[in-house]
Amino acid sequence: MKKKIRKNIKRSISILTAITCLGTSIFTYTPNAAVLEPNAEITDSISENGIEQDNSENNEMDLGISQNLDDNLEDRDNSSLYSDVNGNNAIIEQDEKAQEYEENLVENIVSDNNDQNLKEAKTDFQYEVVDGCATVIGYNGKDTILTIPEIIDTYPVTAIGDSAFQDNTTITNISIPNSVKIIGNFAFSGCSGLSGKLELPEGLTSIGNSAFYGCSGFSGDLTIPDTVIFLGSSAFYGCGGFKGTLKLPESLTKINAYTFQGCSGLSGTLVIPERTTAIDKEAFSGCHGIK
Repeated sequence: MKKKIRKNIKRSISILTAITCLGTSIFTYTPNAAVLEPNAEITDSISENGIEQDNSENNEMDLGISQNLDDNLEDRDNSSLYSDVNGNNAIIEQDEKAQEYEENLVENIVSDNNDQNLKEAKTDFQYEVVDGCATVIGYNGKDTILTIPEIIDTYPVTAIGDSAFQDNTTITNISIPNSVKIIGNFAFSGCSGLSGKLELPEGLTSIGNSAFYGCSGFSGDLTIPDTVIFLGSSAFYGCGGFKGTLKLPESLTKINAYTFQGCSGLSGTLVIPERTTAIDKEAFSGCHGIK
């Protein structure tokens, strides 16, 4: 009886191995689990086709297996098949090497996917690479004087991403390279520690919504380069520290809502560019020094 049961068990393993080789996955792999659990749908299908176990303790196990199976399959016992006393809930437990290999494979795939676009430079800058150019998206350093590099790991830095330095109150001064064309939404929002004159790079084309929101420590003039064609709403909202004049770019066609609201320290005569055809609500609200 025991020999026959054991033979049937081995034959069952052979069937499972054969089905797997044909591309039908009977078991679902869970990376953190020690075993592979049966797929319910395929188990039901096997049961419907007459391949099922007899739950009786006294009856012999009969899986309805054809006697014409290749005997060589019986030697392909890479795993051990176990059953409880009723012959139910059969599970396959992987050997240690196979399990370690699969776990490492899954870990490497996840790691590769996470690192495909997100990179971290040796200079503590986090960045993404798009079309061969780097966009700075974060900073892990503790420097108070921040110099954004023109090149990171051979990639030219062309953009500062959304919220890249948002609410970083440690930095007191920033230097932005001329390679940067875009400053994203909320890029420096809430950086209340920033002070001194803000030098925007020549060649800059876009300043996002709330890019410098609440940066009240800036002083001196505010000059926006002539290359800028987009100036987002609330871009300089609450930057009351500027104590000089405001120069707008000739290429600007629209001044969005709240762009300079609360910039109470700006003074002098404001010249609106000829190409500017629209000024949204409260764009200069609170700018009492501007004429």
